[in-house]
Amino acid sequence: MAFPYKIKQTIKFYCKDKINSALFFDELYKHIEKYDIFDKKIEKINEKKYLKFSSKNSIVKFLYHVEISVDITDYVKIEYTIIIIELFKIILLIIVIIAFFSRFSFDKFLIFSFIFTLLFYLINLIYITNQIKNIIKSSDIYKKLNPNDEDELSKEQVEWMNNPNICSACGTQINDFDKKCPDCGLYIDRKIKTIIFDKTKYKDVDLHYKFIKKKK
Repeated sequence: MAFPYKIKQTIKFYCKDKINSALFFDELYKHIEKYDIFDKKIEKINEKKYLKFSSKNSIVKFLYHVEISVDITDYVKIEYTIIIIELFKIILLIIVIIAFFSRFSFDKFLIFSFIFTLLFYLINLIYITNQIKNIIKSSDIYKKLNPNDEDELSKEQVEWMNNPNICSACGTQINDFDKKCPDCGLYIDRKIKTIIFDKTKYKDVDLHYKFIKKKK
């Protein structure tokens, strides 16, 4: 089983406000100055800009490197790559130290080494990826473009959420008298003041009635 030393993650969201990717990059660059990072720089590779920096903000304080790129069309796509080769050096060092003092048999030591490596790797990886994601999402420019922190929403889904006559979950047409989406069952928060029994005034509206037995 091979453990990757380069981890790539993506944050993507629909953005109705057009913005230049260079401006987003500059704002993000200023934002990360607040954090415990060093070797910060911007590099241009094949006409694409990368924000690169290093940090020791991890559980065991090892050095890792981060590369961030931004593409903006109808969507803002932020890709960040985390290089954690130093983590494997620490894991190897710990295993060697344990080998000198361990009384395990060879088979048990191999099992222990595998389990330890897997858990140590995953715990640190989850911690670091969450750290980088939180740094990006806490920037003012991110909050401005995506105030509700809605990841991976399509343009169509955003339109559903902004249209009170469409279910925000599945896009089914709803009306002022629906308490639940007739298709997916999503609860709709409505403050209905009247109950309509006469459908002749609402020929173009699909009304759904539900009779509930009154409790005695």
